[in-house]
Amino acid sequence: MRCLIAILITGLVLIPAAWGQIVWSEHLIDSNLETPVDIDAADLDNDGDLDAVCAASYGNEIRWWENDGAQNFTAHTLVDNYEYAYAVDPEDVDGDKDIDIIGAAYMVGIVSWWENLGAGNFVRHDIATDFLYVIDAIGADVDTDGDMDVVASSDGGCQIRWWENDGNQNFSPHMIDGNIFEVARLSAIDFDRDGDTDVLTVNHGGDYLCWYENDGNQNFSQHIIATGFDNPEWIQPIDMDGDGDYDVVSAGHYANDLSWWERHAAGNFTKYTIDSHSGGAYHFYATDIDGDSDVDVVAAGPYDYIVTWYENDGAENFTEYTITDWFEGAYDVFPADVDGDGDKDVLGVAQIADDVVWWENCSTSGAPTDRNPIQLPCYRLLPNYPNPFNPSTKLSFVLPVASQVNLSIYDVTGRAVAQLINGWRDAGTHEITFDGSGLASGVYFYRLQSGQFCAVQKMVLLK
Repeated sequence: MRCLIAILITGLVLIPAAWGQIVWSEHLIDSNLETPVDIDAADLDNDGDLDAVCAASYGNEIRWWENDGAQNFTAHTLVDNYEYAYAVDPEDVDGDKDIDIIGAAYMVGIVSWWENLGAGNFVRHDIATDFLYVIDAIGADVDTDGDMDVVASSDGGCQIRWWENDGNQNFSPHMIDGNIFEVARLSAIDFDRDGDTDVLTVNHGGDYLCWYENDGNQNFSQHIIATGFDNPEWIQPIDMDGDGDYDVVSAGHYANDLSWWERHAAGNFTKYTIDSHSGGAYHFYATDIDGDSDVDVVAAGPYDYIVTWYENDGAENFTEYTITDWFEGAYDVFPADVDGDGDKDVLGVAQIADDVVWWENCSTSGAPTDRNPIQLPCYRLLPNYPNPFNPSTKLSFVLPVASQVNLSIYDVTGRAVAQLINGWRDAGTHEITFDGSGLASGVYFYRLQSGQFCAVQKMVLLK
């Protein structure tokens, strides 16, 4: 699906191979997961590499993909009748040192956990069956007794609840807030660093960010972080400025606003904008993407179909780089070291394309990057030069291994107008000249296909 040249009404699938100071290589995991909404990664089969897991709302499914260690993924269905599956969180719920899975089914109000029995086998246990319109469910030790409790939010029910684990995975419900209109996704952490677990969330109807202070006895008091932030979906606590306390990051979907709030000693917050044109980002994740020990941000923009990362210069000034500028219905992202080489790759899901992909970070493994990082071998399709051109231009690409290659030219209707390469090529950098003498002026696209790798670039013939 990612490699179709689909113009017409839906637009063109563009998959650039390299942007900014990090080179990214896109790899398809799955192209047939109906409306994926929540992607995560964990070592589900306990074999030392990261697998992927995702909830698919219209597909009513939670699916996980087993990584064979060479980043070949085998799909496994956890459940396929989980009505409007909307959340997953891999956690060790039963404390037996393997990773279980927490999930939530929005339309039927079910919160469940799947016990990992080993060898890729899971058994389902329902925690709640009456929490209608549950939009998120996460694991956290709310009562600090050493086992995993579960926290969930219901936007239609206007509630946040937590379920206490008695240590034997019997769960008792408790209310955090019974009157929070259109609550969205959650985070749980010791936000005030007083030794207990607090809860953070956003109100995407009331346009505010808040946190709930745990008094140590699981009585919660709400504190407003910010108001007037148009349609946030999630809030992430993280020490953005390295001063030892938790700041927060959030995205205002309708406002196209990706921002962070600095927390001050007095408990108040100051907003700083990362990007005021974020493509309608719902979901993002803040972590050190480039290995230089400060906090960067990666975000999915469903309006513009983009996935972007923002480099922090260490003083909280952010430079925007594009990972891909065509990921149809880009919705969620999750940074993780998928290939085990010591740097952060990025997992992502696209709701319209029904795609699950990962972008390989091809910078120097695990080392801080500078403005001209040494790059590991990686598939790349480079911008043509010159561009615009008349009548010829040079196209270049990089192959990490010898492989079968197809390089073709398409017009704006998706019609193939030239095939430049269709055959075996050795590993390394390749360059070919394209002569457009026989074509009319206009926009054209060139696509490289090699194995599972596919990339597309745009060029302009100007006579």
